[in-house]
Amino acid sequence: MVASRAHSPIPTPVRVLSPLSLLSLSLLSSACSSPSSPPPDAPPSSPPDARCLFSSPDAAPPSTSGCPELPATPDRLDEALALAGLDRCSLGYTPTDLAILPASILADADRLPFFDALWTRPLRAVPWARRLIAEIDAAFADGASPVSAAILAAAARLGHSPVACGAVAPPTGPTPLVDAVFALISSNGGLPDRVALEADAADVPPALQLALARVIAGVADAATARDVAIQSLDSLHRVVAFATPGWISPLGGPPRDDRYLAALRGEAVDLPALYGAAASLALVVEESGLAAQAGASGFSFRAETPLGLILIGDAADDTWDAVRAPGPIALLVDTGGDDHYLVPVAATAGPEHGVALAIDLDGADRYGYVEVPDADDGARLPSDDYGRASAGPYGPFTRSGVPRQGSGILGIGLLTDLGGDSDHYRSLAYSQGFGALGVGVLFDDGGDDRYEVEIGGQGAGVFGIGLLLDGGGADEHRIYTMGQGFGYVRGVGLLADAGDARDIYFAEPDDSVYYSPQLPGNGNSSFVQGAGFGRRDEAGGHMSGGLGLLTDAGGDDSYTASVFGQGTGYWFGTGILADAAGNDTVDGKWYVQGSAAHFALALHLDDGGDDVYNGVVTPAATSIGVGHDLSIGIHLDGGGNDRYRAPGLSLGAGNVNGVGLLINLGGDDEYHAAGEPSLPAGNHSGEIPPGTVREQRPTVGLFIDVGGADRYDVPGSTVVRADGASWTNNRRTPAVPTEHSAGLDAPDGTVVLP
Repeated sequence: MVASRAHSPIPTPVRVLSPLSLLSLSLLSSACSSPSSPPPDAPPSSPPDARCLFSSPDAAPPSTSGCPELPATPDRLDEALALAGLDRCSLGYTPTDLAILPASILADADRLPFFDALWTRPLRAVPWARRLIAEIDAAFADGASPVSAAILAAAARLGHSPVACGAVAPPTGPTPLVDAVFALISSNGGLPDRVALEADAADVPPALQLALARVIAGVADAATARDVAIQSLDSLHRVVAFATPGWISPLGGPPRDDRYLAALRGEAVDLPALYGAAASLALVVEESGLAAQAGASGFSFRAETPLGLILIGDAADDTWDAVRAPGPIALLVDTGGDDHYLVPVAATAGPEHGVALAIDLDGADRYGYVEVPDADDGARLPSDDYGRASAGPYGPFTRSGVPRQGSGILGIGLLTDLGGDSDHYRSLAYSQGFGALGVGVLFDDGGDDRYEVEIGGQGAGVFGIGLLLDGGGADEHRIYTMGQGFGYVRGVGLLADAGDARDIYFAEPDDSVYYSPQLPGNGNSSFVQGAGFGRRDEAGGHMSGGLGLLTDAGGDDSYTASVFGQGTGYWFGTGILADAAGNDTVDGKWYVQGSAAHFALALHLDDGGDDVYNGVVTPAATSIGVGHDLSIGIHLDGGGNDRYRAPGLSLGAGNVNGVGLLINLGGDDEYHAAGEPSLPAGNHSGEIPPGTVREQRPTVGLFIDVGGADRYDVPGSTVVRADGASWTNNRRTPAVPTEHSAGLDAPDGTVVLP
């Protein structure tokens, strides 16, 4: 069930063109037309025409100049801005403001194309995010192409505009499966044994053969496109590039290699072409007719190819282990049963294994690995062959770097699980929708699913695109660090849940394994649940962060994180947590719930329900609508009776030239802060010495509550906050005109963010 969102009046961009529109596009008129598929029991026939999906570069504001659109009538936001000595046109950063930063920071080639326009004019950020969320919602609601459309939406945010077409030309003779495999082996330098292939395929039903032939042709096309995309990389640099995930691991680190950096920046790897190939392969799967073959029984098929194994299993309860699948897998299709996967599926296994596709059509499945317990596992996930290690301040983190379950590293890894059953996914690293110099996707169409990974997954992109797309059900997601919607440099990570059941998003807050400079020994560096993270390297290797988004369409959800999470950004990264509705509980320690540090952008958007913020975990600092060090932090709650427990420096606070904004619309709300600066605050802080240039640049904190009977508690504060009142809270003494703050509690009214 797909829950509709009440929050967005913004028209949804439609990327799937109608047949008439396609006919008008002369460049593509021969490739795409209206879709058609034979019934499941039809004999093999000629391939159907297939539609195409189009993406365009992200429609961010065209420049950093100008003023965000003004409402027809001034609203409560305009009232608060006026109280702070600002208006919509002056909220943000001017070129003079940004001149306090070194040119080496401002002129970063890795900056995502939308970032500067939103960073300098932050009121544009919420409607921009709404458009992206609407695209993801539309992909689910359409039902026909959720994966391919989501890949294109992610690529657009990276500044690319690939095209995805499902048109393939599978064989049309009486043995389409054999013909497709024969063609794939031959075209990739192999010597197929047709007699053996025909004998193995003899018991595969004709309709299933035709659907498989289409998918195999799609795999072959994607592999060719991937090889062309990386052709400028020699064998040595392919090995180095395949190690890209190490950038986010305690075991890894960025090599100082100009050619490798060129590859990461798209100069030696054609990433737009790779993204288009991934979206096209996803569309081939979506249009193949395979879903109609769920439950087919009485056969099996296996072929060794230069691209990896092709394995077809029936609806029995299968165990896929190293005996049955002894090498890298190009394609695995299982038509049903409660299956157990002990080998990596839908995961590129090395620099020469470019495409990995797995499709399970039905059953309550388990995706895991061969467990090799380590003495340091404790209550953590069991280790695999690589065990655990510690380094410096790190705890016993996993040494595993084995990608699994929808992981595309220097290639394409797509996992599709259908049938709406309750599935269990378990891995240690770089899994469950992880992309690095490639595209990794896990799509599960529903059921009460459980996802577990330790580092890098559940929608994580590192110089690539990683997506976890779940169609609904009461799901549980567990991780330690860097996932659940995590975007590193030139990456997009997306976790999207389309259902309205209760979901759990948990990032371990206390078991200190992944070192946190903010809370050493008392928390983890999370970077989860909508987190954009960049590389800060004072030696000259600064690299702006990516885009991380977690979007949940409804339900009484639970979110837990440690440090950096729940709509957070660091070093020009952009993080968004968007929850449509429901009575949610949200807990975190530091830089959470719409808070960012060091030139970043963070949005926490909750559209309704009686929510409790930090009712379980005690927040430590800098959270809930806080921008620190020229960052933008926005927390927007659209209604319900909400309860906030906050640290100092919280609830709509700008710190060190940052902009913090909290807006709560409707409901009887409670705000409890540990102390100042809070509710809201313009706070230059001791990090800006008096009389310096930075003191002449703005710091802004805004708090707006509209409707309801509200309560405020800030121990030791002399600022009077009350229902129906307004106030300011500029912290520097003597006062300076560049601290701007306004608190406004209004009985009614509107806030318009066009």
